[in-house]
Amino acid sequence: LNVVPDNVLCLYEEDALIQIVTSAPSTIVWAPPFSGNALQQTVTEPGIYSVSSSACGITTEMSITVIASEVAAQVLEPGPFDLCEGESVVLHAAPGPAVFIWQPGNVFADSLVVTASGEYVLEVVDGNGCADTSTVVLVNVFDIAQPLTAMGDTICAGEAAVITAVGSGIMNWYSDAFAQDPLFSGSPITVNGLTSDTVFYVAQTDGPCTSALQAAVAP
Repeated sequence: LNVVPDNVLCLYEEDALIQIVTSAPSTIVWAPPFSGNALQQTVTEPGIYSVSSSACGITTEMSITVIASEVAAQVLEPGPFDLCEGESVVLHAAPGPAVFIWQPGNVFADSLVVTASGEYVLEVVDGNGCADTSTVVLVNVFDIAQPLTAMGDTICAGEAAVITAVGSGIMNWYSDAFAQDPLFSGSPITVNGLTSDTVFYVAQTDGPCTSALQAAVAP
């Protein structure tokens, strides 16, 4: 028996062809689910297929096993991801007995560290040569157009102090380094009534990215 293209039904193959190869006139009898005496049958499902061939008083029983590949390319983190400059995301392939290839880059690994914008896909090839490709994982890397700079002030006790932040995006001021106590928005900011050294914290938000600095006022 011969199977075309082979005895493995890959993920997107619809069928395979079982052929009887004989050099003499034969009587062909197919076992269920097939019937008849054709020299070939079309297979669409995995299973064991049998046929008998009789020639010159000799009957030969033949069978062949057709298997189905279950190869599937799946990225466990489907995205999309918005990263800031210097950040990364790790993509993982769903485990299985296969070879994993990440594109672009032709990287052979079961995981991939991504630091650049792009469209990433996972290609999977199993031991039968069947292949599958994942859906695209989109990664966008943003940078802050103008990095944050902050300036405090030196004043006499009780005078007005001006604190300034320069950079792109939105500036929000806080009294604490963990940004739990908001004070002001924007820049410059005038602060009245300070009588002792005070530190203000400013956070810059530009798109999905944030950076933070501090500005000190010393009366």
